[in-house]
Order: sequence, then structure tokens, then C-alpha cells
Amino acid sequence: MGRLGRLGGLGRFRKAAAVAALSAALAGGMVTAGAAPASASGFNWDDQFGPTGSGCYFWTTWSANMVTPHGYQQTGDAPSNWCMLSVSHIGYNADGTIGYSNTRGPGTTTGPGSEMDGPSWYYGPWGNGGYMCVIIGVRDYRLDVGSRGPSVVYCP
Repeated sequence: MGRLGRLGGLGRFRKAAAVAALSAALAGGMVTAGAAPASASGFNWDDQFGPTGSGCYFWTTWSANMVTPHGYQQTGDAPSNWCMLSVSHIGYNADGTIGYSNTRGPGTTTGPGSEMDGPSWYYGPWGNGGYMCVIIGVRDYRLDVGSRGPSVVYCP
């Protein structure tokens, strides 16, 4: 993942809030339990699941506190396989409680060569001392690999 670290780039309060949101997302069935997400605030992120050319490739486009996730089922993949993308938009109040939550997905590819795009969502300061986060979960069902939890978190 290059320059991206696991939740280490977040402050202690925000790290605790992000972990709480991830737990809520897991409990709500958005994704299944697993590895800690990378913190990608201020960067584009990408990851390949499965062999290059026949797996799932996921990436984000980031600009000025807006992030859009994307997924691509590579052309060498079998027609019966698919890639999954879920995205949550969480607004934290100044006291760390969740004041807003919206989840899209999971969305899936439709076969080899298909692509999907998630929503373009804002992350950064919000309300009176609060902040918005974007939490992205991805998975390659061909190999049953990828995140068992959110893969990447965009938080200020």
C-alpha cells in the first residue's frame, strides 16, 4: 500500500471513532470481519486482488476532500466471478457520536471487463467541531480474498 498506513495516521480520538464506525458497519452486515483498513486521507489508494489481469482491481480518485471509489473486474476473470464495493459516509459530532450515516452497496461487477463506481463523497470538517469520514470495503469473490472489513478510510 505504499505511503498508506493502517489507522496510525488518525489521532487517538478519531481512531477510536473510526473503529467504532467500522464495528457498526460490520454489525450492520456491510462487510464481514477482518483486517484493519488503511488510512488514505489526502492520497489516492489502489489494491489488486488476485492475479493481475484476472482478478479485481480497486482504486480511489481523491481531490480536495472528495473521494470516489472504483472497481474493475479484469478481462481474464471467469464470467461466474465478481467484485464487490461498499461505501459508507459517516458524520461524527464534536463529542464523537455519529450524527449522520449513509451506506451504498454492496455493488458488484457484472462480468469480465465490467467496472463500477461508488458515490463521490466529502470527508473533512463538519458541523460544529465534527467531521465526515468515507469508509470503503472491497472484495474479490473469485478467490474469496480481499477485505473482511473496510479496506480504506478517508477521515480528516
